[in-house]
Amino acid sequence: MHRRLFCELSPLAYRISVEKSCALRTLRDGFSAERFPKLRLEAPLPALVCRHNSLIRRTLGRVDPVLQDNKAVNLALAAPKINGILIRPGETFSFWHLVGRPSAANGYRTGMVIANAQTGEAVGGGMCQFSNLIHWMVLHAPLTITEQHHHDQFDLFPDFGRQVPFGTGTSIFYNYLDYRFRNDTEQTYQLLVHTTPTHLCGELRTDAPLAVKYHIAAENERFVREDGVVYRCGEVYRTMVDKTTGNVLSRELLRRNHARVLYDTPREKSRIGQDRMRERESYREIILENIDYDILTQDEKLDRDRLDELVELMVDTVCSNREMIRIAGDDYPAEVVRSRFLKLNASHIEYVLDRMRENTTYVRNIKKYLLAALYNAPVTMDSYYTSLVSHDLYGSGDGSLQIKSQAPIERKVQSGLE
Repeated sequence: MHRRLFCELSPLAYRISVEKSCALRTLRDGFSAERFPKLRLEAPLPALVCRHNSLIRRTLGRVDPVLQDNKAVNLALAAPKINGILIRPGETFSFWHLVGRPSAANGYRTGMVIANAQTGEAVGGGMCQFSNLIHWMVLHAPLTITEQHHHDQFDLFPDFGRQVPFGTGTSIFYNYLDYRFRNDTEQTYQLLVHTTPTHLCGELRTDAPLAVKYHIAAENERFVREDGVVYRCGEVYRTMVDKTTGNVLSRELLRRNHARVLYDTPREKSRIGQDRMRERESYREIILENIDYDILTQDEKLDRDRLDELVELMVDTVCSNREMIRIAGDDYPAEVVRSRFLKLNASHIEYVLDRMRENTTYVRNIKKYLLAALYNAPVTMDSYYTSLVSHDLYGSGDGSLQIKSQAPIERKVQSGLE
């Protein structure tokens, strides 16, 4: 016979256990040598590390929509407590140190919580979405996660517009289940967060551009049946890539999923379709990060529609099931093309857009033209900009040195070399 814990005896016993855990955590932090961040800065630090927006109201089985509305209120109350916080070298970020107790007295409402593989209700519910957002951005930086909790090994709801791999979420409960990370680097980091009527929005920024970037992707995702029980399995990896060379510097297994599924699983055909959609979204995210899409779109002179067209073409090509891909009349192994496309950066995209803008001849098949331009960009970009510089320096043809229209050329050269 299972012996019940003290916290399971009655609601009063549960509250006593919770308050005891909170008091012990507060006591430990009081004697801890950890330094928690206190300084804030309203102005954003210059270098963007990661930007992510998380949909607030989602389809979660039969969860009462009122709880989703209340979650929106809770997130809006918590966001200003974290917005602008600076995490300096040696400091440890603590979610609850900044947000404080999410009580009714502080304006928080009843939201959904998950405990013991079941959904429930509690004041301040829904805050896990906030720590999920922060965790996802932190995974894209060389920061040290010192405390992270997961919801127990259960998959409670079918995917609905999932943007991040399954298994990268967090679980928090004031204050003894916290989300914390430490800044062991020499740079200062900053969290900017706010809510809109539909999304929780966040940015992780730092005082200088990083030399590396990180890709987080799920692999080998599948549903398996074990002794009549369905489990969701797979792995989540983090890859660190050198921004300059595109070389992979490290590959780290973040999590191995083996979660019991508590909903009706899709049929095999539907599952395959969902797997392909997840794969496509994962590659789209990698490509958007590689080309610094968020930074490119801040340029008002850039053709946003053409940029989005390039992104979709790159995603289509990388996700192609063909063994060979034809480019400019020649067939190349799909793996070779995929590898080159995944190494393209913002400079290559700017180069292709520049060439498109300067092209005055009729292009019969724009898709083939763009495909060839993207594939050849790493090879032709440097020589193209070098020839432009040479033309502007020695363009008179008589050997005399002439410098003309230097500002646009400087912009192009910088674009190609950064």
